Amino acid sequence: MSDGILVLDERFVILDINRAMRTILGSREEECIGRKAREVLSFWPEILPLLDETELTGREIPLHLGEDSLHFDVNITPLFMKRARLHARLFTLRDISRRIRLEEEREKLRKNLKEASTQVQNLERLLPICASCKKIRDKEGKWNDVSSYMTRHTSIEFTQGLCPDCLGKYSDPGKK
Repeated sequence: MSDGILVLDERFVILDINRAMRTILGSREEECIGRKAREVLSFWPEILPLLDETELTGREIPLHLGEDSLHFDVNITPLFMKRARLHARLFTLRDISRRIRLEEEREKLRKNLKEASTQVQNLERLLPICASCKKIRDKEGKWNDVSSYMTRHTSIEFTQGLCPDCLGKYSDPGKK
């Protein structure tokens, strides 16, 4: 079993410990059995308040093991005798560090993808246009007049006409 398990009596004395919990704690069985859980877990102040819980399900908590920061799912299950008197607690630590790392990586990737999508949208909004003749360069690198480019790439339809300035130029050839 990969989950670390402690069996605690009603006074929080460790009655049993599995191999996975010994590995997590870096302790031998004889160093733990018969000792109070608060002593054995004293290097994790974050977990000590949870020992007071009679029952606890799915509390995620970050814990530090040396230089490593690990995340555990903590569960406390009460164990009753026939008379429904609290007899012991099953204290379980499930290492969820890999899942947390994957979630963090997924969130970073999602954020990066969103930023990249925004950049692509911004680049798509750029329209390469000649500063002199006002022709537009398409994705193939060909230069097109504005009306033919816009007709091919949008739902815009063009009508032809003359603005007042151009109308004046063309109606009176003497004006320039």
